[in-house]
Amino acid sequence: MQGNDQLYKAGIIEVTEAEAEDEDEDLFEVAVHFDGNIFLPSVVFEGKDHALRQAKKLYNWLEANPKEIKGERLRWQSYTVNRESLREYP
Repeated sequence: MQGNDQLYKAGIIEVTEAEAEDEDEDLFEVAVHFDGNIFLPSVVFEGKDHALRQAKKLYNWLEANPKEIKGERLRWQSYTVNRESLREYP
């Protein structure tokens, strides 16, 4: 199991600043690359460190529950997670 920093540096976890209505808010979106797909929780997290921790939890959950990965959407904790395939089919 890799640590947060290793996953982030390897590009497996992406954390990007989300647009906030209030400029003082520090909101971030996450994307997790796993098994040829990218998983995008439909939630923003307050603070980059919190977002990174949540992305790591999602990565660990995906790794431990591969049978739960079905269709374009899945439930993780109380969030909907959208799945996009990075594979191209002829």
